Amino acid sequence: MNYCSGCHAPALLLSNESEHEVATAGDDLVAKSNIGCNACHAVKRINNTIGNGDYVLQRPRSYEHMSSDVEWYRRLFAFKLHVDPDPHKEFFLKPFMTRQNSEFCSSCHKLNSAIRQTQHLSIGGMNNYDSWQKSAFAGERIDAFKHVREHDCADCHMPRMRMDDPAAKRGTVHDHSFKYNILSQAGDDADDPIVQKYKINPIQLDVVAFQNLSKDGAPAPVNYFDEVKVNITPGSAVRMEVLVQSTEVGHDFPGRYSESMETWLEISVRDQQDRMVFQSGAIDDFNRIDEKAHRWGTVYRDRKGNIVTWPHGFSASDISYNHRIQPLTSEMVPYEFKIPENCGSELYISAQIKQRRRQTNEAELLTLKGTIATAVNGMHSGQYVDTHKIIAETEVKVSLPEQRRLNRQDDIPNSGDRYDIWFNYGIALYLKGEWDEAERAFLQAAKLRSTDVHLWLNLARTALDKNDFESMEIYLEKSQSIDPDLNKITYYRALMAEKQGDLDSAVTLLRDIRKDFYADRVFLLKLAEIQMKRNYYKRAGKWYKKILEFAPDDLDAHRGLREVYKNTGNDEGYQNEDKLVRALEKALLHE
Repeated sequence: MNYCSGCHAPALLLSNESEHEVATAGDDLVAKSNIGCNACHAVKRINNTIGNGDYVLQRPRSYEHMSSDVEWYRRLFAFKLHVDPDPHKEFFLKPFMTRQNSEFCSSCHKLNSAIRQTQHLSIGGMNNYDSWQKSAFAGERIDAFKHVREHDCADCHMPRMRMDDPAAKRGTVHDHSFKYNILSQAGDDADDPIVQKYKINPIQLDVVAFQNLSKDGAPAPVNYFDEVKVNITPGSAVRMEVLVQSTEVGHDFPGRYSESMETWLEISVRDQQDRMVFQSGAIDDFNRIDEKAHRWGTVYRDRKGNIVTWPHGFSASDISYNHRIQPLTSEMVPYEFKIPENCGSELYISAQIKQRRRQTNEAELLTLKGTIATAVNGMHSGQYVDTHKIIAETEVKVSLPEQRRLNRQDDIPNSGDRYDIWFNYGIALYLKGEWDEAERAFLQAAKLRSTDVHLWLNLARTALDKNDFESMEIYLEKSQSIDPDLNKITYYRALMAEKQGDLDSAVTLLRDIRKDFYADRVFLLKLAEIQMKRNYYKRAGKWYKKILEFAPDDLDAHRGLREVYKNTGNDEGYQNEDKLVRALEKALLHE
């Protein structure tokens, strides 16, 4: 009972009721109190960032007074709080709650289900912390594709709102409802500049390319919008590419309980007579999603092969699907279809990312038949949605005579939007390993805006993967002309030196900038990796241990430390690390 109540019902811990059997505690009023103020504000410290509710909860000194059945006791407490609020503030608002907000949240928003819970499989469950910590939202990250303003959990999930409260700062407090709609907010605060600062548009969609397929099935060169004519005609078979961009989600998308949610992409292409030309991801009359739809999330299965929808994957014995979009990256989704001869002069393309609670058995599906879906923009909403909500959407019109793309307002996207599209498209192609096409997309973005230093760094890393050191040097020189003091330029020069076999120069370059990346796993792993190649095992071990100070369950660091102990003859250390690596591989990689 303690395992679950630590995050789901902390009142049981504070009231010493957590020793009861689950069957009886479920009927207890304390067990049903869910998350109250003390659930977070009575935490004394966070032991680590492994999660699983690993925190120390301290009973407030005034607990008996403020929860007393005697009314004058409660009145006395309220009077004392009004006269001298400092002790109350010092106890309930500790420095780590604001200065290390995301680490604070990780104690309950990160989970590894051990074998003793699932009985069959050690599962790395809900984990929004690690993907945030590795991203540029947590601070400057050496391998980030772009620069963004730092965000912690509270910035997006607890935005500031207007409130007449004694604790308000400049008239605002953090919203504690956790039902903030990130695309729109109703009420008097809708136009408030402080609230507006926290509004984000997390996922964006666009149709970026068409490829004309020849009659013999051989693909023709890809034709990108805004670069060359798309070369699509009535009667031709085409390949369409839809770009999904995670622009401001601070963790993997989808996050939270992705095993109990279904997230998918719905595409429809209609001709000028409003006839359906192509469709993917549609919901049928029984609320079943198209089996061929492109999906994100996790699918757990039990021993009988049934889908497990219980949060955190308890009772799971296998993971049949696991796919997410990392922060500040993009993904390209291809579709193939044939354009009818009599389609007219225009095609209308609609793309939507939808999400709903997972439905598995026939009874649930039949129950939902005929239910009117209330589409709600945004990932979080204050109201309950019976079937699905829309995370992101776009509508594009393609003019066949003009061979160009138009938005709903019949205009071409402005240069800023086009730059972002090309930039993010280059990221998607790079992550697929299509480096020539990625370079082409980044160069197209450079025609629209050549002053973004991260664009040229992305071109440099693309050239590095192609072993094109001459082009890489040109791109790095361009980056340096824009921002001479940017440490990332030194990092990529170190990578080039490493690939050319000059390990000593690579280490020297990395040492010069290491003070700025002490919390960057990628940087520290690269520094340790090069030291391993130089056979400086103890120095490599130093950097692996540095990673484990702030990420004690980092699999790559434990693997590296295991190799250090193996090469230095430390049998005891090797055995301990080998056990940890095997356990983490089961939990994180499901091996």
